[in-house]
Amino acid sequence: ILDLAGMRYRDEEVESSYGYPAGYYHKPICNQLVLLGRDFLGLDPEPILKAAASFQARPLPQGADLTAVIPYYLKVAKSYNEATELVMILLAKRDKNFKNRLKGKIGPDYMRLTEHVERAWTKIYQIQKTDYLVLPVQFGLLHRGQSTRRAREVFLKNEFGLGPYEVGAILLTHPERLVGDQNELFVDCPGAEYGPKGAGGGFTRASYFDWC
Repeated sequence: ILDLAGMRYRDEEVESSYGYPAGYYHKPICNQLVLLGRDFLGLDPEPILKAAASFQARPLPQGADLTAVIPYYLKVAKSYNEATELVMILLAKRDKNFKNRLKGKIGPDYMRLTEHVERAWTKIYQIQKTDYLVLPVQFGLLHRGQSTRRAREVFLKNEFGLGPYEVGAILLTHPERLVGDQNELFVDCPGAEYGPKGAGGGFTRASYFDWC
């Protein structure tokens, strides 16, 4: 079968006018560290604080809309799955209305990072070597109207998907991103593959954050 890069899953893309809520704004690195420091008490923010001005002076690459601070998942847990469980607990602690519909189903039998994303996080950590990692991200606008596998197909050369741990960590610092505004864009998590019936059913899905 002959297949061209970027041509797969074209029927899984539609026009969309959904966007970010009016109250959403990008917080400075220092503000994000303060918010994360309330929950991640054992992590050292000092290296990022010292480099904050340098990070913020860099222009955002094509498609990115904020510079995010995310605790490296292996600094907060033994695995990506455990780190995701922790962030879900923290989100529920911050907001009593938060519901984790995948509670008890985020273990390795149900969810895994894509190999591409796992390599990307390892590389970023090898470069920054800090408890908190800083990187430019986009919060859904660039790939709105696309399925998660269509988005993976058309990622930019320097782009990789965020999973539920990373998205959840950014929601800890930017809760204004999901507030239930009319025409609000929800957030898919294409960085991790999900199997609703466990690995025996195949990792064919992806998790997402929405407002109900």
